[in-house]
Amino acid sequence: MAFTAVTSIATIGLYISYVIPTMLRLTIGRNVFVPGAPALLPELGILLSLCSSAEHAEALLESWAVSICGARQQGIAQQQGTT
Repeated sequence: MAFTAVTSIATIGLYISYVIPTMLRLTIGRNVFVPGAPALLPELGILLSLCSSAEHAEALLESWAVSICGARQQGIAQQQGTT
């Protein structure tokens, strides 16, 4: 049980640490950000950033929903006296 909780927190932290710089680049740094020399697809950068942020947000919500459902099922089993 504890391992699952630690793993879930680490996964959520991983997704958040990826989404924050991507969203800051799209909002605050839109006019300031200058891609480096080996920039791939500079004209599609904003679209790709939006797609990746949406994908990570969906995965974060999905993992959150799965953990909530699992906790509810475990609580119901404990109330009924089964584990």
